[in-house]
Amino acid sequence: MPCRVMARLAYTWLMDMCDIWDSRFAERSPMFEPLRPLALALAGDTWPAPERLNELALELGVVSGGGQPLRFVNVTGKDAPKAADYELRIHDEGIVPMRVANWHDFFNAVVWLTFPHIKSALNRGHARELRSNLASTRNRRRDALTLFDESGVLVFSCSREVLDGLRAFAWGRVLRDARNTFQTTTRCLIVGHALYEKALSPYIGMTGHALLLSTGNVMDVNTKAASGSSPGIAHYDMAAQALLAEIVEPRDLSPLPVLGVPGWWEANRDAAFYDNVDYFRAGRTRHPGPSTEPGGNQAGRAEGAG
Repeated sequence: MPCRVMARLAYTWLMDMCDIWDSRFAERSPMFEPLRPLALALAGDTWPAPERLNELALELGVVSGGGQPLRFVNVTGKDAPKAADYELRIHDEGIVPMRVANWHDFFNAVVWLTFPHIKSALNRGHARELRSNLASTRNRRRDALTLFDESGVLVFSCSREVLDGLRAFAWGRVLRDARNTFQTTTRCLIVGHALYEKALSPYIGMTGHALLLSTGNVMDVNTKAASGSSPGIAHYDMAAQALLAEIVEPRDLSPLPVLGVPGWWEANRDAAFYDNVDYFRAGRTRHPGPSTEPGGNQAGRAEGAG
């Protein structure tokens, strides 16, 4: 059996068996960096109750894609709504069904609290598609929104070389050979809640789907060097939300082998790590369409392997 398949099976078994609360989950990996403030706010001996999440949502002013104040409501498996009903209920009523003591639903809630503008935009996109198509079935737009919601990564960079290299699947050139350039010009932030769940027990083959954004200014990425404080997550949340309207199909997102991101996985310090062609795959690209960067200029659209 291929190593990638064995790793995936081991991961699935582990997570099925281990929905055990760990209040220090955010210390496991740099991949959890965006969630660390919420991890501190939710620290305790037991799983955070929906009531505690609702207090934070109210405090932070989090609203659904329809502008309704967000509320998390505990449901059992048999009461879980279908995908279409799920999105419309969030949009119209602000109610997010969740299973307590479940890592997947916990990370969904925490991402709502961390990236409220992005999550609201995703929800609004789903609702618009559902109502305009008068059908509950998924279309390419909804497939793309779901893919980003589950496994999305924001990649902000002021380096055209980095962004073009990621679009071209030039993993060794960008992540290994230009490692120092990547680390000083680029910031990666996981948004997908399923990807956070996987980050609890990372495995070779673990892949995100990235929205690539040009900052146009190194200070947007590396402010810490000049002022002593890095831009807050809210800055990236606000900057990315408008670009979600440009995601019309899954190929508008760039595959990203997340364990290859410098600093995210100890083994990638070894240059030979990037020789694994089963993980760092070549892919098909197409000519990038126009995409507006946060500063209002034109940047290339993210590409997928499709």
